[in-house]
Amino acid sequence: MSEYLANAGCLRAVKCLKDKDLLLQDILLFQVVNRLHGPIERLKEGLRTLGLLTAVVKHKEAFRPLFCSPHQPLTADALDRLFDIRYSIAGTFSCLFILFTEGNSSCSLDKILKFATGCSVLPAIGLKPQPSIEFLHPKFPTANTCINCLRLPLHKSYDMFKSNMDFAICNTQGFGQHWVVGH
Repeated sequence: MSEYLANAGCLRAVKCLKDKDLLLQDILLFQVVNRLHGPIERLKEGLRTLGLLTAVVKHKEAFRPLFCSPHQPLTADALDRLFDIRYSIAGTFSCLFILFTEGNSSCSLDKILKFATGCSVLPAIGLKPQPSIEFLHPKFPTANTCINCLRLPLHKSYDMFKSNMDFAICNTQGFGQHWVVGH
């Protein structure tokens, strides 16, 4: 990491816990602001050609479709196409877990996507790595949002599968989310 930290201008001796927090702030500033400053300035410079930057700034909403992908409601088909299913055993019960959301379930497609990837909507640029589904033998589903991997439990009955899926996905707080009484 020292090479990365040097390139980022974040070389800082960490001698106490407070130093660690300062280093983290330096890294975030570099990663979120400084690293993107050059490309954004080049984009703005290009848009200034023929006066386009002024028009974009003045009429943001008119230009939004050119720069931002419109939010599309998540569908079962879109979620089905998103995941690479990795069967653990040939002939394994290959429940398309999204089907149970089509019936009477408290679990929505958006909640499944958030549980599996950490994203509340599909990003316009897609997800990397491609989300995958694996089948395991625990009672409840688990997910690793760093690698977009959803691990589904194997059950003998659909009702048990659906019940455990509903419970796990609908009762998971997720990153940075906290339960609010009454919500």
